[in-house]
Amino acid sequence: VALLSGCAAKKNVWGDPATGVTLSYRLPEDKPLRYETVIDQSQKMDVMGRSRQFGYGRTIGFSVQSEGATEEGQQLAVTLGAMTVRMEGPRGEGRREIKEVEGKSFEILLSPAGEELSLSGAGAISFELPSGARQSVEADFLALFLNLPATPVVVGDTWASTERIIDEALGSPAPILLQYVNTVEGFEVIDGKNCVKISTRMSADVERSLEPPYNAPLKALHFVGGVVGNSNWYFDYEEGILLRKSVALRASGTLSTGAINP
Repeated sequence: VALLSGCAAKKNVWGDPATGVTLSYRLPEDKPLRYETVIDQSQKMDVMGRSRQFGYGRTIGFSVQSEGATEEGQQLAVTLGAMTVRMEGPRGEGRREIKEVEGKSFEILLSPAGEELSLSGAGAISFELPSGARQSVEADFLALFLNLPATPVVVGDTWASTERIIDEALGSPAPILLQYVNTVEGFEVIDGKNCVKISTRMSADVERSLEPPYNAPLKALHFVGGVVGNSNWYFDYEEGILLRKSVALRASGTLSTGAINP
């Protein structure tokens, strides 16, 4: 739908890259948007003087359909598609396709600035990791959309934001608060769409006590470390749509162990 046309198009609602572009989410109601998120995470742990390297990856296909606006934002219906999970550790690599979540749906209430105000039904949809543990899909959608700045931006502008994520692969549902530093890298045409490219640096300190999984002979585990990462976002500022993103995270820390179970 064209908001403005002809000569009026020079005075559009989003501005222009030279003087500043206003960013806000305005997902269309007439068609679903299809996405695929690829997550690649590595983790290095020092356990009792021994170093271990772990890898964890996930590919998720899904569609997002706007169901209309509310006073707070847009109500979005998310339908899950194909999902693949990969885990790599000292004993090798495990990979599997997740069929149990395909076709299931939940809802997100999204503010114009990209804040996920609520996720309804996502916590009830879970899948089995190659390790045997189960994880909710909610962890993948808490920070699906980038939080956008309140003022128009030009190349070089930065803003800070915070996202709450849950990494149940670490054995605990406790949230991790990721600190974001977002930077406007430039303006590009992607798949025929006028987009702003935003790079993000992410970091968080993590400290938690974990319950040993799989009936391990350890009474307690304590993890101290951090998470760092970066991501690239392409946002169609004319239509108000997240077009593409990629995320890479790296976690490192020390895992101390408690007493041995009899």
